[in-house]
Parts: sequence; structure tokens; C-alpha cells
Amino acid sequence: MKKIILCILVLVSCNDNTSVESQNLNQLLKPNFEYRFVEMQCQFRSSNNLASLERLIPRIKVVLPEEISMTVAFRFVNDQVDTKSFYVWLRSDPKSNNETNIDIINEVANCNVRDTSTIFGFAVINFDPNQILEDSYITEVIYCNYIDGNSFPTLNFVIQDLEYFFPKDQTYKAYYQEGDLQGEFVWINQFESIQEYKNFFEEFNLVENSNIIFTGFTSKANCYSSNLFQTYRI
Repeated sequence: MKKIILCILVLVSCNDNTSVESQNLNQLLKPNFEYRFVEMQCQFRSSNNLASLERLIPRIKVVLPEEISMTVAFRFVNDQVDTKSFYVWLRSDPKSNNETNIDIINEVANCNVRDTSTIFGFAVINFDPNQILEDSYITEVIYCNYIDGNSFPTLNFVIQDLEYFFPKDQTYKAYYQEGDLQGEFVWINQFESIQEYKNFFEEFNLVENSNIIFTGFTSKANCYSSNLFQTYRI
């Protein structure tokens, strides 16, 4: 369980300073969501496979609206990438009502779109804005529930503290995302490679404050599962 939430930094104390600017206060009470998230869960049709999807990608790029970013993700199962099924993740402006279902994918796979009415997210950690993930990278998706009496206002992410233990030469990004149900949220880690992913947790375990961070977070939320994906930017 500890490994699941090592990347989440939490400040559990309250600030009663009435001089806090309203914009910062609003961000504390409710996130300023940067994107709307849509997930399509897909299973390859008979006689179709990864090669079929690769051949379809040039056509997908043609019909994909400019304001929508798309990634394709394959889940790790028993340390192996499952290529029989895949996920499509679409991001658009949170205020946009544009249709984000890419129907052309149904030519090679049966895809189900998850409920998209309340799923929004924002970037929490970008260790070095000048570092850019390649088109292929590792994504860890962690599912959490707030403990009774807690919600987003009880979480305040101390982003600057990440520099205390984070390897300076490692590319890493993290996102906070609403869950499907009230009281749920998703934490998303992105790493350059599997080795970078493993190195991160090894480095964190050596840091003296890792147990303090872990204890502080677990007093506010429980993280019950995580999935690891090989992700490709379209």
C-alpha cells in the first residue's frame, strides 16, 4: 500500500490567514481543472490486433479535432504488456462540449466509453517544465477514496517539497483527477520508462521524510488499487 501513494504530498494543516488572495483560496477549496477526461475501453475485434491499430493511426490523426489530445494505453498484466485490449484517453478543454468519442476506432475494436459528465483533472507536479516526455512513456493510475470527513479542501499538495527527494535527472509528471463516484479521486504518475518508475520508488524509500508524507496522506485517503500502462501519444 505504501508504494501506491509515495508520490502524493499532503499538507494536512489549515491556514486561517484572511489575507490569502481569492484565487489561491478558490484553488484550495476546489481545483482549477485544466482538462476534461474521457476514457474508452477497447477490445480488439476478431482478426484485428496491434498492427491493425497502427495502420489506423494516420486516419485517426486526420479526424481528431485539434483541441483534443489522445493517447493509447496498454495495461501491464503480470509484468507483461497486454496487447489484446487497450485504452484510449482523450483530453479536451473542461468547458468544451465537443464530442470526444473517436468512432473510427470501432473499425478494429469494440470500445465502450465511460461516463464523461463529471471527470476532470489538472496537472499537480511537473518537476522540470523544460523536460518533455517522449511519445512513449509509462503511466501509473492510482485509485483512491477520501476517508469520511475529508475531501479536496483537506488536501494541499506541497509541490515544492518534491525537490527534496526527487532525482534531478528524472522526468516525472503527476495529475489529480476526479473519480467516477463522489469521494473518489485518481492520482496519475507519468515516467519516461519502467526503469525510471522503479528508480523513483527506490530513491523515495531512502528519504527520511517518506514515512511522514505517507502517514499524513493515509490520514486523509485510502488508495486501494493501481494499474500500470505503456502509453503512446497520438
